[in-house]
Amino acid sequence: MSAPVSPASTSASIIAAAAADELLEGLFDKLEPAQNDAEALPILLAEAPTIRSIADAYRATPMFQRAADQYALIKSDIEREVAPEGRLLHAWKWLMDRMSNAPSGLHMVAAIRLCFPLVADYLPADENPTAAIVQRITFKDCGQDFFDWYVRDGIVIDCQPHQGAMWVGKQVTNQQYLKPGLYVIIISPETDAAIPLRYPVEAVATLGPEEAARVEAFGRKWAEIKGVTVESLGLAPAAEGLAGERR
Repeated sequence: MSAPVSPASTSASIIAAAAADELLEGLFDKLEPAQNDAEALPILLAEAPTIRSIADAYRATPMFQRAADQYALIKSDIEREVAPEGRLLHAWKWLMDRMSNAPSGLHMVAAIRLCFPLVADYLPADENPTAAIVQRITFKDCGQDFFDWYVRDGIVIDCQPHQGAMWVGKQVTNQQYLKPGLYVIIISPETDAAIPLRYPVEAVATLGPEEAARVEAFGRKWAEIKGVTVESLGLAPAAEGLAGERR
């Protein structure tokens, strides 16, 4: 059963999905020269970060969340009928078939939103996962009173200049794929559903070790302020004598 979706998150998900649609157009352009499966497969693998970013945005749409049970059934059928090594191409070709046979533009949009995440699900796992990094995610100024999130391993550990009490601890599902123009996808603590933040990303910067350590110290302070464990923010307890200073 799908969870209720607020009007604000619905509006934000529409914006995020529109940005993902632009990425999808670029993906189609790259795949257009492929004449067969052997030519399409390496392109899909090379575009894995883009595919995952698009899928994250589509999963956050109310349309996808309302069809979660249907999606699970489709995925179950694929995994029952198709060998693991063939599922990525199967999902891609199934998406293309649903799009080409859609009776209207609205049905085509629905096919893309509901079927594209299957392609991401069947990408091979990253064989070289990166160590935890701290990134500064800067948002476009849309009148909000915070502009920078500091995210470590998918968890917000600091927020500037305001609203830290609200945002620290939020889970970010698409940190690895963020770039300017995209939208951060977070997990709603109320519904456990993926929802996009309504402010587009303006810049993404990976912090050096020294600055990252300083921000992690702020994260530990936030854990104390919020009354949560540092481990819940993905952080290790501070070494004795280590302290952070507010910027």
